Amino acid sequence: MSAIKNRIITSKFFTPLFILAICVLLIISTFAYRSTIELEKSQDQIIRSYQVKSELYYLYYKLAESKASQRDYLLTERNEALKPYEESGAKIDKAIRRLELYAQSSPEQAERLTDLKWSARAAIYAMEDVLEVEKSSPDGAALLKKKIDDSNVLMRGVKTLVKEMVTVEDGLIRENRLKHIKESSFTPFGSLMLILFALLALVLFYYQINEDFVQLRKVNRDLENTNEELNSFNHVTSHDLQEPLRKIQTFISRLEEKEKQNLSDTGKQYLEKINSSAKGMRTLIQDLLLFSQTNTTEREFETTSLQTIVLEAKQELEVEIANKKAQIIIEKELPEIGCVPFQIRQLFINLIGNSLKYSKPNVAPIINISYVRFKPSEAEMPHLQNVDYYKISLTDNGIGFEQQYASKIFDLFERLHQKHEYTGSGIGLAICKKIIDNHHGALAAEGIVGQGATFHIYLPAQFFQ
Repeated sequence: MSAIKNRIITSKFFTPLFILAICVLLIISTFAYRSTIELEKSQDQIIRSYQVKSELYYLYYKLAESKASQRDYLLTERNEALKPYEESGAKIDKAIRRLELYAQSSPEQAERLTDLKWSARAAIYAMEDVLEVEKSSPDGAALLKKKIDDSNVLMRGVKTLVKEMVTVEDGLIRENRLKHIKESSFTPFGSLMLILFALLALVLFYYQINEDFVQLRKVNRDLENTNEELNSFNHVTSHDLQEPLRKIQTFISRLEEKEKQNLSDTGKQYLEKINSSAKGMRTLIQDLLLFSQTNTTEREFETTSLQTIVLEAKQELEVEIANKKAQIIIEKELPEIGCVPFQIRQLFINLIGNSLKYSKPNVAPIINISYVRFKPSEAEMPHLQNVDYYKISLTDNGIGFEQQYASKIFDLFERLHQKHEYTGSGIGLAICKKIIDNHHGALAAEGIVGQGATFHIYLPAQFFQ
């Protein structure tokens, strides 16, 4: 008992520790996961900022290349000098579209991009105006100079916007790099902590499991010793305790045969009481032995006909049935189930015998046995499996009992009537309950005083142990 008590104390200590370790692992895992996500996010933002800068430089480079191409044409008047200018328009449009995909880091940056798009296109249009002036008025130097100046102003505006946007992206790069460094420093630390706590938890679990195995082996040894003691008890019960009773009953029988006429009336009464007590003691010992066997006997399940078992139980009780002129009516042939045959036979012997014992005086007992197959609902019988069951009902017309005692009658040594009213040890229904527990079923009772009782037996329809 002390070992089991210590085991309970250890379990009470270990359970909060186990929960704490799991919580710490979850917290560290959450932070590590968040850190990884933030790390990926900052890395993506840094890459995006570099892409924006690259596209801004590319856009300005293409505009500057167009401007240079235009200047070469004006100086040399060679058409091939305009080739870079003619090809740059489509490339500038593509660069602007890529910037629209990348440069959405802030509303301010998006607004600058809108201004940049307008300024870039205005610069291109100004270059076109310069070329148009040159073609239509080759001698209009003043107008040409004005158009070139306007184009230069627009180019400077583009350059300013590009610088501003690059500055914003540089700031974002610095900010995201700091985040990246911070998350990068935490992620290894978090991973290390996660590994350490996982190792600690594994060590604790290993230690606890090892302790459990040690305790389990010890408990198994204790159970083996208990079983040996119980077997010794069974031996003593079945032989040593019953032997003195047999001798007592033998001498009582001899007294009744040879000396009863010499006894006074009081002596005869005492002799009857001694004989009755000896019979009651023998019945109690036999019932205790049967109850212990129900707990310890190996349970070999096999497919068996309940119809055959009930008929065998009737045959076992044929003397009592004949004396009481009882009728046992099986409404329809009972099914086959997987069970321990001798235990189920004892179950019906006890239940039918119980109905015979508690029959009404001068009224022939009528015992009806019926069954249905059904699947109990969770609300109806939550302790049963979610499988089909046979509900076997055994109804009699005996004295019945008050419904408030429906569960109490299955307790060991529990009796609703005094010994002088009805004989018995108070073990029979407890044995029935133990047999049903061995078969993963349920046993319930209903009673009405003066009308009779019904016992409901629930046994699994499918074969399992």
